[in-house]
Formats: sequence, structure tokens, C-alpha cells
Amino acid sequence: MKSFDPTDALTFFRLSFLVVICFWHAFPCQAEDLATQNKLLLQGKFEEAREGIEKLLPNAAFRQEALVAQSHLLEQTGDIQKALQLLAGEKNPSPQVLGRMAQLEFQLGKWDQALGHCEQGLKAHPDELLCRWIRGRIWFDSGELEKGLAEFL
Repeated sequence: MKSFDPTDALTFFRLSFLVVICFWHAFPCQAEDLATQNKLLLQGKFEEAREGIEKLLPNAAFRQEALVAQSHLLEQTGDIQKALQLLAGEKNPSPQVLGRMAQLEFQLGKWDQALGHCEQGLKAHPDELLCRWIRGRIWFDSGELEKGLAEFL
């Protein structure tokens, strides 16, 4: 049986550290980039945000979050219909995308469609906040106060 040699562990650690350092700048953290784009949106720097979001769209890991950000950009520039069409084109929408679609549909007065997207999103993820919020708003605004309040609590 081979005994543990501390120098092997130290060598492994050094090599691992070297690999991390070498690739740290080669693959920028796209989550931080998405946060930066959202910050640009909030500051009203729409063109800069659009360019940054478009760079994130090809990455499958951040595609749906980038689509949601792009829908916020379109909404803030006055094109809610286009924002909704953008999200509706997604083949396998996440609960977050479904919640965003429901939010836009609610704003457009399409409550039945919004409620359907909320139900679909909550089926996949029962704690999706935006879906619960929009469903509660629809029920509350349509006079079903108890159902609406239960959704908010």
C-alpha cells in the first residue's frame, strides 16, 4: 500500500492553482456581465445594455436570463409587444421566462394567457415568485380577494 506523500498533494494544489489563474481571464464570469447589463438598464443606458445582452444570448447557460433582460429593455423602450414575442419564441421556457411572459401579458390585459403561463411556471417550480405574484394580482384584481391574498402571504 502506497503511503500518502504530502509533496504530491502540494504539487497537485500548485498545479490546480496555476490552471485556475491561467483560465480566470480567458472565461469572463458571465453572471457578473448579466448583472452589469441589468445595472445599465436601470441607469437608462439602453444602447450599452442592448449590446451587452446580445453578447450573452449565444451562451446557453445564460440565454433565458439574457432573454428576460432583453424583454425588460424592450419594455423600457416602449415595445411591450415585441418583448412578449421575444419570450414566446423560446422553445423550453424556464419558470422565470414564463413569469416574465405572464407579467407582460398582465400589463397588456391578457389575463387568461397570463394566468396560463403562471400555472405552467408554477407547475415546474412551485415557488417561482413572479408567477405567484402575477397570479395573485389577477385573482385580486378580478374580485377573488381571498385567493389573491392567499397568494401574497
